[in-house]
Amino acid sequence: MQVYVKRGGKTISSFKDERLKELIDLVDKAAKDGTCKFEYYMNDNVRPLPIMINQNIEKVLTILEEIKQKYDFTCEIKNTRKMRPEELKRAYAFCAHWSSSPPKRDYRISRSVYSTFEAGEAGSWFGREIPALVATRSSGRILFALPHRVIEKKFSLIDHVQKGEGSYLLEGTLTVYDFLTALKAWKESIGRAAE
Repeated sequence: MQVYVKRGGKTISSFKDERLKELIDLVDKAAKDGTCKFEYYMNDNVRPLPIMINQNIEKVLTILEEIKQKYDFTCEIKNTRKMRPEELKRAYAFCAHWSSSPPKRDYRISRSVYSTFEAGEAGSWFGREIPALVATRSSGRILFALPHRVIEKKFSLIDHVQKGEGSYLLEGTLTVYDFLTALKAWKESIGRAAE
């Protein structure tokens, strides 16, 4: 997570935790209906970029398998090496459309996440240099896609002028690893509470 300007009571960890909790709630609700599915886009011939968005990406397959086995989630690994370019472009476009369509979200699948222009193509690193996790309902409707940028803005002119505070911009990226470790920890805590 990165903070560009921060004033007010929010901290980085509380901001990130709020977003992770929202995602876990979405998955929990869909899982109770039996309609949650994870699709993990990766390429076994392309090494993920060594950047913050890919933090701990090498652990993701292991965590996905554990979540699938222990908690009965449906997880599908989509090797983008085996996909036709048109299929991969459609998958990226589907995720990009999700982030920009109503309801208005503070989540963005942006060109800056999947870098982006290789011969003029947006999303050229999607599922390749930057693996992606997409949570869907069985209907195909996207719940969310990761990694994604999260933004929270607050601006109060009165607070800013009178108190010198009250405005901030928090922006950061939730990674695939962030979400999966939070989901696993949440499921483990439920298991411990049930004992």
